[in-house]
Amino acid sequence: MKRCFVFLLAVLFSSTTFGEIIKYEKLPVKETSYQVEKEEISKEKDFDLGDLLFKSKPEISISRKGVFITELFFRGFGRENINILIDGTRVYGACPNGMDTKSFFIRPFEIQGVSIKTVDLKNQGALGGTINIITKKPKKDRKLFELNLTTGSFNYNYTDFEVGLSNFWLGFGYIYSKPYETGEGKKITDYPTGMSAYQDKYKNKKAIDLKHTTLKLSFNNISFTASKFKAESVLYPYLKMDSLRDDNYRFNINYHLKDLLKINLYYFQMKHDMSDSYRVSAIAWTNGTLSTRGYMMRTYAESEVYGTNISTHLKKLTLGVETFIRKWNADNVLMMINNSGMIPDVKSFNFGIYGLYTKDLKNIKLKAGIRFDHVYSKANLQKMADNRNLFFIYYSKEKNKAEFNYLSGLLKATKPITKTSNISISLSNSVRFPSPQELFISLKRPMGKPNWIGNPYLKPTKNRQIEIKLNKKYSAGNVDFKLFYSDLKDYIYLNKIPNPIPAFSYKNIDAYIYGGSLEGFFVITDSISLSTGISYQIGRKKNGIDKDLAEIPPLKAMVSIIYEKDNLYVTVQDIYNYKQDKVDTELNETPTDSWNIVNIKLSYRKSFFDLTAGIDNLFDKFYYQHLSYLRNPFSTGIRVPEPGRFIYLKIGINL
Repeated sequence: MKRCFVFLLAVLFSSTTFGEIIKYEKLPVKETSYQVEKEEISKEKDFDLGDLLFKSKPEISISRKGVFITELFFRGFGRENINILIDGTRVYGACPNGMDTKSFFIRPFEIQGVSIKTVDLKNQGALGGTINIITKKPKKDRKLFELNLTTGSFNYNYTDFEVGLSNFWLGFGYIYSKPYETGEGKKITDYPTGMSAYQDKYKNKKAIDLKHTTLKLSFNNISFTASKFKAESVLYPYLKMDSLRDDNYRFNINYHLKDLLKINLYYFQMKHDMSDSYRVSAIAWTNGTLSTRGYMMRTYAESEVYGTNISTHLKKLTLGVETFIRKWNADNVLMMINNSGMIPDVKSFNFGIYGLYTKDLKNIKLKAGIRFDHVYSKANLQKMADNRNLFFIYYSKEKNKAEFNYLSGLLKATKPITKTSNISISLSNSVRFPSPQELFISLKRPMGKPNWIGNPYLKPTKNRQIEIKLNKKYSAGNVDFKLFYSDLKDYIYLNKIPNPIPAFSYKNIDAYIYGGSLEGFFVITDSISLSTGISYQIGRKKNGIDKDLAEIPPLKAMVSIIYEKDNLYVTVQDIYNYKQDKVDTELNETPTDSWNIVNIKLSYRKSFFDLTAGIDNLFDKFYYQHLSYLRNPFSTGIRVPEPGRFIYLKIGINL
């Protein structure tokens, strides 16, 4: 293992740069940007965007929420601390436990590219950055038909197709799979124990069944998108409940008049139904011992967001307005406790206005920006039932409103060092406002188990960040090197309240995260190339007994050898994660061992026909991702391993 790690470091510092599934478009004076090309994504089996990016970008880490559902983390920032957008529009799940992650709402057939910005004044809440998923658009006077069929281990089947005519595009995707097996040959559904264990008859139940359809139309300067998906029986062994049904609707209207005026109107809705119906805990509530309702606990949640982005570009000045309204309600039943209004019909109004100015001074390009945000959240406490009195237990009085105003800013300078290299330094101050869940969630639990209570007195988190980027191009490759330091004021963090009744809540702390990454790509011969990447970050609290921040990824290193000639493409990839022993023991976070996996794939294209075969985790390694514990209050309390050896075959037809 050590020799593998030394080799990775040697490759990285030998003037190489990373890029395989995702190709870099080098933009020396712009934020980090890269595209998922159609030809490249056709070589992958992944249904899930998180898996795809994890194998492509060293700064991306994941938490596997479901069998094929992952949550994205970037540089140690995740959940509400990063923006994940679809064509610049907001998407929010409804599950209080984050089952329906933001990357859950997009399928590979729809993706044209992905843009990452580490500082983003155009979108509120980009504390750690913005990942914007760019979707395909109808093309005028162009016809297309593409069909992809993928089959793999564990009864994995993924099918998608897209049809395009002039100003019209239609895409459809379908995935079905049974529970995967880990490197020790056990099904993922075998790991939960006790009352959280799966009933024997459900251990080999379908782990996901999802259908997704997207329609796009364009007329001159106007485009329209309508998307719908329905998922059934999505298993989440990490948690005490599984999703019975997920319904999602997404609508978007865009108007573009070159750069003079851009208007984006959107609506997004999610309905989420989860329960413990497949677990041992539900038996007594199914067979008539206690009830015949079919579950011991259930949560039904809905979320909506609708808003607009308006911007105009005037020479060196960009002005814009972002405003959106987010609604969220969740009702829970736990044994005989009525937790209606677990998230009590919270409505959040967000308004932001920003300006960005660029100026060329000889060979230095300056970029400066400022943004003002006003956020107002209000909970409807009348929606609550048995859980309403929890606020009186933990706070002196009941509070159902929160209002914030804040300024953000950016100053960035980019300077060429030589004809083939440049350096950029940016100073920024960004803000992330407390979410409806962090402010107002209220869940009453029985038998002395910790309740789950929001903190309506939370302050916004401020990130004062400095970032340095170096880019060097060579005749046969290029290198990207980045360093960052984020000083986090009032960072919103999980809090354990011991008295008067134990509870999980949230508090503001002061902390910092710092780290860096190095990525490279190098052409060895006309047909062989090498790609590499390494990323490392450390998170620390400024006060406390244990100063390690939870959920910070360990060192991650990647190397891929690529052979590409004529119609044949072959790649061998090694992904290495160092052990994570910098954990928050105050939150019962436990260390994670290091691991190393190898993925291989072969792709052949002939005319309109594509054939891809691959093996993920070639040596059937047994390992855990480091993000595997902070899923309260419905976590099973056990760690669930990653998939073992996965063999797949993909056939594509492109007309």
